[in-house]
Amino acid sequence: MNGFDIVAVVNFALVAVCLLRAYPSRFFLCANLAMTARALSKVVIHGPPPSQIHLPPDLFREEYLAIAQNVFGLATVILAVAILRPTGALPPREAAFPPVPKWALALSLLYLGLVALATRTIATAAYGTEESVVLDGNLRAGGQALFSSVLLYELYRQADLRKMRVLVAAGLFFLLFLITNYIKGSTGLASGYVIVAFILFFSLEQRRSKRFLMLSAGVAMVVGLTVVVREIRYSFFETGFEAMEKAVSGREEFDEPLGVEAQDDMEARSNGAQYAAHCLECIYLYERGISRGWRSLIGPLEYTFKPSIVLGPLGLERSKDAPYELAEYFSHFGGIYVLAEAFWNGGYLGILVIWTFIVLVASACDRRYATSASWLFIACNFAPGLLMGMGYGFNQVMRGLINALLVLGAYKVFILLGRRPVPVANPL
Repeated sequence: MNGFDIVAVVNFALVAVCLLRAYPSRFFLCANLAMTARALSKVVIHGPPPSQIHLPPDLFREEYLAIAQNVFGLATVILAVAILRPTGALPPREAAFPPVPKWALALSLLYLGLVALATRTIATAAYGTEESVVLDGNLRAGGQALFSSVLLYELYRQADLRKMRVLVAAGLFFLLFLITNYIKGSTGLASGYVIVAFILFFSLEQRRSKRFLMLSAGVAMVVGLTVVVREIRYSFFETGFEAMEKAVSGREEFDEPLGVEAQDDMEARSNGAQYAAHCLECIYLYERGISRGWRSLIGPLEYTFKPSIVLGPLGLERSKDAPYELAEYFSHFGGIYVLAEAFWNGGYLGILVIWTFIVLVASACDRRYATSASWLFIACNFAPGLLMGMGYGFNQVMRGLINALLVLGAYKVFILLGRRPVPVANPL
């Protein structure tokens, strides 16, 4: 057992704690660390994974693996302290969470309905092809995430007030993403939101043992569905249920042989090898004096206030995001693992600053969503994006948080402007 195996075991244990305590944000952080540490352990034992054999052999040197082991050890310690430390008394719970305005709820349902109509299912068109697109426009981008968060907030509020049964709320939210994403072959955003929804809804179950069993079953169902959809989406249109039979029976065919010793089923079905490569690539660059120089810290704000839609008309430019900058040095198939980006900015100090900030935000969301409407809305935006965001960099991780803060700020202004002054009698 090497150091990465220990990190993986510790994080798998922390995953169980997060399920027991209903911590959605930190659940994704632990699960992601465990998966990537497991992939790095395979590199230590068997060398470069088959999916990354195009990379320079120099990346997989022992000295870089040793640094990666330190990075994951440090990240695990920070996360473990945040999960296991005594939390103290929670602030008083707000009397009642405000409902979503009817017009906002109607707008959310309308937008999500358009998302459902925007593409064909994998049964009627090949996934990712032009034939699968019905409506032009990237409706599945930030818009779907934002309106799904609004709906998630309202369903949780209804379940919390006992106006809707927990299983009904969970079933409705799952059905939404089954229609808008899963049957279209899209899994990342959907799985993040459905897992967070299950954790939020089932947290209302007072008995911890029953809550843990319900959450474990729910997460296992989502993971299983995600695996099957990802394996059949490219072939289901051509082969039908034969593709599903292969996926379920484990007889799926890959583009290249994986090698029994080098890669097992879990690694073949996840992005662990890619994230592991990101870590070694960024360590390689930083150790050779090529650093991002903390530019990742201003990226989320820059991309927020310089949206792509205004760049051309206003003649604006944005700095290059970390995944695109990494692509100048390595062919890495997109994205950038958030720990890798943190190290690329400032070495171990980058881990302490960027990773600790992410963990603190995740901890605040997990601790306060049951007592504060504002933190519930932030959690509904921030937590689901962590499933994909961990592999797409700090900018992507912060997107949900920034969107939530902007909407909350606009809502507060709307409320203030809507208040009419109380008439006061003229004392004269």
